[in-house]
Amino acid sequence: MGDSSSVIKYSFVAVLALVLGIVGFKLIVQPGESASYKKQQQQARHAAFVDYARQGYANALEMFLETGVAQYAPAMDAALLAAAEENQAATLRLLLNYGANPNSNGPDGFSVLMHSALRGNFEVASLLLEKGAQPLHVDQEGRTPLMCAVAGGNRELVSRILEASADPNHADKNGLTSLMWAAMAGRTEIARQLLAAGARVDTTEKNGYTALWLAVSRGHRKLTGLLLEHGANPALINREGFPLILDAILSEDTDLVRLLLEHKAPVNARDPRGQTPLIEASFRGKNELVQLLLKAGANANQANQEGQTPLHAATVAGHSAVISTLLASHPDLNVQDRHGRTPLIESILMKNREISGELLAAGASVNTMDHEGLTPLKAAALRGDFSLVRLCLSHGGELEPKKDRGISVFNSAAFGGDLRIVFLFLEMGLEVNSTDQRGLTPLMAAAFGNRPDMVRLFLDRGADVNARSHNGWTALMSAAYEGNQNIVRMLLDAGADASATTQDGWNAFKSADMGKHEAIRKFLEGKSG
Repeated sequence: MGDSSSVIKYSFVAVLALVLGIVGFKLIVQPGESASYKKQQQQARHAAFVDYARQGYANALEMFLETGVAQYAPAMDAALLAAAEENQAATLRLLLNYGANPNSNGPDGFSVLMHSALRGNFEVASLLLEKGAQPLHVDQEGRTPLMCAVAGGNRELVSRILEASADPNHADKNGLTSLMWAAMAGRTEIARQLLAAGARVDTTEKNGYTALWLAVSRGHRKLTGLLLEHGANPALINREGFPLILDAILSEDTDLVRLLLEHKAPVNARDPRGQTPLIEASFRGKNELVQLLLKAGANANQANQEGQTPLHAATVAGHSAVISTLLASHPDLNVQDRHGRTPLIESILMKNREISGELLAAGASVNTMDHEGLTPLKAAALRGDFSLVRLCLSHGGELEPKKDRGISVFNSAAFGGDLRIVFLFLEMGLEVNSTDQRGLTPLMAAAFGNRPDMVRLFLDRGADVNARSHNGWTALMSAAYEGNQNIVRMLLDAGADASATTQDGWNAFKSADMGKHEAIRKFLEGKSG
């Protein structure tokens, strides 16, 4: 009751203001007034007229119309458009009955009929058509009333406009057709109407997308099925080289992907990066999708441009269930990516014990080396993971590979910082003064890794504090660069030579400067003095 009173009160005030405005206008505009003043008054009056149309004040509008504004076409056109924009049905009917142009349109050519169609207002759109609105009108962007009716979702209106000979294959400036608008909005039954009216199913817009692609990318499963039934191409590749099925994988909708596969979508299609549906599904951890793709013939060993296979992808992302599914298809367990990394090395670097165990149990090689010399055992030691180290050793991981390169197993442990691993390696016979291919010792690695407990252990076990790498690097230089005063002190107390210089003229002082450790430099200077 309160709401109704407010509306009545507001309408009364609006009408009163209108009456006073009209009366005032008549009193003010007397013969002899300047033309510019009359023009200003007329503009204000027309602006009020349009505003009333926008807000749907039919009674107020009718009073305006009785004063002769109906004879001023620009005001009538503007009012009709304003009413259409706000879907004011009663106002639209009133204005049309007073002779408003049913083909009125805005600056961009968007017509009154298009506004009504976009809002799905069948009654008003029908009235406009009866009054002579053009169903084949095209605005400046190439849009039509049919497109608007499709977007508005009124099937009856779509039929009415199609009956008026609207072209279902007309494309706007972006190449979008009415069928594409239906696909984007997921309007399956309207798409069926358009197809029955002759809409071409595989027309492409400016980026190479079809109605099918637009439906798939928005997850419209039922509409996707309809388009496929009408011959839509499931093997489409857009202008950037991306296949449709890969876009479907990104939707993570198994039923949608199944639909495409049932209609012969290429299961091993690749994008410009070499990414396949199976690699993408594996990385996303979508086990049901992975199973579906494998059943459809997906290649479990197909790699992308980085050399990564589905097994790499699932391992890096940590998807154990997907890995189990992939292993059942017997993929290459030791395939290496462009860095030489195997899935096992990746799983250990991720410190994933479950996946590492699963790969080893399936037969993955524990001694494969990447391009930098990293093996699964080195990776486990670097990560400081005692359990993974024991796991690798139990599967035959080599402490001293025959053709070793890069960091050694022992140096990996020294850098990784787990004392249990170092003690284990010492018990297994590794030497505290052993060197890797570059001449680096475990003491140097511990100093560089900021491991004071490890440094103390090696010194206690007889590590050579002044040992040099092949280019003359020492443990003290590593400690000075890292800025660990505790380690620097331990090394100096053990007899480290602060003046030692590399072949390139580098020394501990320069290391401290490079690391911006002024306190370390002063400490070194104090000890040297």
